[in-house]
Amino acid sequence: MNRNSFPIRRRLLPRSISTRKSISFILAEYILASILFHVSFRFVMISCVLYFLLIFVPFNKRQNESNGQTKRIAYMYLIINTIVFTSLVFVFVFNKINITIGSFFFVTANVIAMYIYMITNFTVFGKRIIETIFYGFLLIISYLPLFISVSMSIWKSALLYFCALLIFIINVFFLKKIKLNGLTALDAISKFAKSWMDQESVAFDELLDKVGKRHVAKISVYHITNENDDSICTFIIPYIHPGPLRQIGSGELPSILYSALYDLNPFVVHGASNHSFNLTSRRESIRIVNLIRDCVKNKEDRGKELEKLSFSCGENGKIQISKYRFGENFLFFVSKVNSTEDLPNRVVCAVDKRTDIVDRHNGICDENEAIYTESEETQVLELIALLKASQDREIKIREVGYGYTSFHTEDIGPGGIRVLSFFGSNNITFISIDSNNLACGMAQRIQQEAEKLGFSLSEVVTTDNHWNTGGKKHRLGYKPGGSTDGVGLLNAVKEALLMSKRNAQRAKFNRSVIAFETKIVGDEAMISLKKAADKGTLLVMLSFLSSAVLGLLVILW
Repeated sequence: MNRNSFPIRRRLLPRSISTRKSISFILAEYILASILFHVSFRFVMISCVLYFLLIFVPFNKRQNESNGQTKRIAYMYLIINTIVFTSLVFVFVFNKINITIGSFFFVTANVIAMYIYMITNFTVFGKRIIETIFYGFLLIISYLPLFISVSMSIWKSALLYFCALLIFIINVFFLKKIKLNGLTALDAISKFAKSWMDQESVAFDELLDKVGKRHVAKISVYHITNENDDSICTFIIPYIHPGPLRQIGSGELPSILYSALYDLNPFVVHGASNHSFNLTSRRESIRIVNLIRDCVKNKEDRGKELEKLSFSCGENGKIQISKYRFGENFLFFVSKVNSTEDLPNRVVCAVDKRTDIVDRHNGICDENEAIYTESEETQVLELIALLKASQDREIKIREVGYGYTSFHTEDIGPGGIRVLSFFGSNNITFISIDSNNLACGMAQRIQQEAEKLGFSLSEVVTTDNHWNTGGKKHRLGYKPGGSTDGVGLLNAVKEALLMSKRNAQRAKFNRSVIAFETKIVGDEAMISLKKAADKGTLLVMLSFLSSAVLGLLVILW
C-alpha cells in the first residue's frame, strides 16, 4: 500500500484561480457596469486605478509571503463582486427600475467584502486595525464613480461612504471587546475563517489551544502478529473524538492514522468519546501516530498464540452490546437500536483497565433518538456488568486475516473499508468503515452480506471520521457512509472480506494501553467558542442591516 493512497488534506472550497485572473475579471465586470450605466470614460479610468490600488496597496510589502494572502482576497472578493454585479444587471436590464436602487447591492457588497477581509486576514497584520480600516477605505471609495454617475452629489456620496466606514469601525471595536474566558469573538471568527480558507488548521488550532484543558487520554492497541512477528493487524481504539471538523483539531485523526501507520495494517474504530474530547490541534493527532508506532515497535512481550476467544451479547432497552473476550481482556461493541451517536467517554472511566468500549456509531435514522440520555448511559454500564458475569460461548480460532479496499467517495473517507476476520469453529469478522456514521439500515445490509460469505458473527463500525463534516449539503452537516453509493459500499465490503480470507494465517495477540497527557477542548471551551461566535455573528448581522439602511438612504435621498 502506498503512503500517498490516503491523502490527509481535504479541500474546503473550489481551487482558487490565479490572482491576475481574479483581478482581470473584476476589472472587466466594473468596466461593463460603467458602460451599462453610461459612465464617462474618465470615471472608467478612475475605477480601474482604484481597483489596482484596492488589490495591491495593502499587500505590496508582503508579495513574497507564502500564505497566498493576495490570492485568497482576490478570489473571495471576486465571488462577492460577481454575485452583486449579476443582481444589479438583472435589476437594471429586466425590471427597468431607476438605477439608484442597484446602489443598495453595492453598499451591501462593501460591508460584506470588508468583513471577508477582516476575518481572513486580521491576524496576518498582527492585529493592526489601522491597516484593516485602510483596506476598507479603499474598498468603499472604489465605488465612488458609480454613485456620482447616478446623479448624486459627491458630498452625499461621501457622507454615505463615511457612514459605511463608521459602521465597520464600530463593529470591529465591539467584536474586540467581547471576551469569554480570554477568547474574543473577533479571534473566534478570524481564526476559524483563516483555517477554513487556507485549508490549514494552524490558525484555529492556536485558538483551541488557548481554551483547551489538560487531560490524560488513553488509547488501546491490540497488536495481532503472525509467527514471524510481522503485523497482521493493529487494532486501534482511541478514546479521543475525531472533531470538531475536517483538519481542525482531531477532525481527521482516522485519516492520519491510516496514512501514517499503513505498514502496520491499521484497523481504527471509534472509542467511546464525544465532542468534549476533541484534541486542540492536528499536531496532537500526529503525536498519537508516534506514540502508537513506538508502542508496537518497543513492545517486549510479542504476545500469546490466539487459539480461542469467547462471545456473548445482550440488550437493555434500546441498548445493544456484544462482548468478545481475549484472554483477560474484554472488548465491548455498543450501539442503540436503529440510530446511534457518540457514546460519552465517562462510561469508559466507570469500567476497569482490562475493558475496552467501542462505539459502533453505525446508523443514523433519527437524529434525536441517536443521542444517549443519562438513563441510557446507566443502562450501558449495567449491561456491561451483566455480560461480564454471564456464561460465554467459546469459539476456537484457527487463523486471522486482514483485508481492505480503498473505496473513497463523498461519504467514505481515505481509509476506505478495513476488515479483521477470525476463522475457526465460527467465523467472526469486524468491519470498520472510514466514515461519520452510516446511512439508516446500511449496517444491517453489510451484516447480511457478511453472513452470505460464511461469517456467523459480524461487527460493523465506523471511525466517525470528520474529514467531510461541514462541507456537504446535508441536514446533518455531513454525508453518512452509504448515502451516496450503497451498492458500491456493499461490493467494497465483500471484496475486503474475501481478501481477509485469502490473507488468513496463524496469529499471536497482545494488548497495550497508551496513556498520555494532551489538551482537549472540553465542554466549557466548546460553550465559550459557541457564545463568542454567536455574539460575533450577531454583530455581523447588525452590520448587514446597517448597510441595508444605507441602501434605502441612497434610494430615498
